[in-house]
Amino acid sequence: EETLHNSKQKLHRADSSLEFELLNEGAKQNLILGAASEGVETVQHDLMTEIQNYDDKLKEKDQTIDKLKQTVDINFHIIREIQEMNKMFNNVKKEETKDIMNDCKEESE
Repeated sequence: EETLHNSKQKLHRADSSLEFELLNEGAKQNLILGAASEGVETVQHDLMTEIQNYDDKLKEKDQTIDKLKQTVDINFHIIREIQEMNKMFNNVKKEETKDIMNDCKEESE
C-alpha cells in the first residue's frame, strides 16, 4: 500500500512537471509575441523558478527514500540471516548439552 501511495505521488509530481513545462512554453510564446507585460513576466518567471526548484527537491527526496528503502531491505535480510545463525547455534548447543548429559548418565551407571 505504501508503494502504491508513493507511486501515485510520483505520478502526481510527473503531472506537475508536465504542467510546468506547458506553462513555461506558454510564457516563452507570450514573450516572443510580446503579449506579457514586464511585471507579469517577472512574477511568472519567479513562480516558474520556484516550482522548478521545488520539483528538483522532490526528485532528490524520492531518490533518498529509494536509497533508504534499499538499506532497510538489506538490514532486514541481515537480521533474518543472523536469526537463522542463532537458531543453528542454539540447536548445536542443545545437542552438545544432551550429549554431555548422556555421558554423565552413562558414567554414573
